[in-house]
Amino acid sequence: EVEPVMYVDFSKQVESKKSLTEFFARLSEIKSDYSDDAELMKKIYAGIERKNIYGLTSEELMTLISLNNDKLSLLQNYAVDITVENMSSGIDEIEKLEALTTIRNYIEAQSDISEFDKNVLNKLISGVLVENKFVDQVKTNQKIDIELSKIEDVVYKKGTLFLQKGTVLSEDNYILLKSGGVIVESTWDSITMKLGLIMTLVMLWGILHLYLTFF
Repeated sequence: EVEPVMYVDFSKQVESKKSLTEFFARLSEIKSDYSDDAELMKKIYAGIERKNIYGLTSEELMTLISLNNDKLSLLQNYAVDITVENMSSGIDEIEKLEALTTIRNYIEAQSDISEFDKNVLNKLISGVLVENKFVDQVKTNQKIDIELSKIEDVVYKKGTLFLQKGTVLSEDNYILLKSGGVIVESTWDSITMKLGLIMTLVMLWGILHLYLTFF
């Protein structure tokens, strides 16, 4: 019943923010270098980012780099802020799924971005939002040991009435009595049970033998 002790790995939050920042930095650099040739810019950008971790298609990449700088800056701010905010207090596997649903609903409600922008944002955030809250097994084990140390042994002193005569034993009571040496299996009972099994097998064999002999 001890709740596990959790810890947040903030380095993963930093890595996610860095990934988004570098993604937009590359976009901005290519947009600046090939500003004189829009078609070449699109093709080069789509080629460079074709194996992006966000699942953006070539068509989406070409459209993305065609957006003006203000819109790109807005998308970057949205992506970074939402990701950092959701990872700042730590999320586990289940909380991540819940967060992605909440984020999709939040993005859908924004009126200052287009449907294309919303789709890109969802892909960007889904690509970098990762689990960063984990079980600290060492501290959890220490916590368990502390709780175990508070539990006192159950002791039945000699002469204490445990069960009345004629009481039906529960499985727990039987195990306790047997482990305490109160219930001892008789050797004769064990022999009788084995003899009964042998006699049953002999009888069945005899019936089968007679059946095969006459039929």
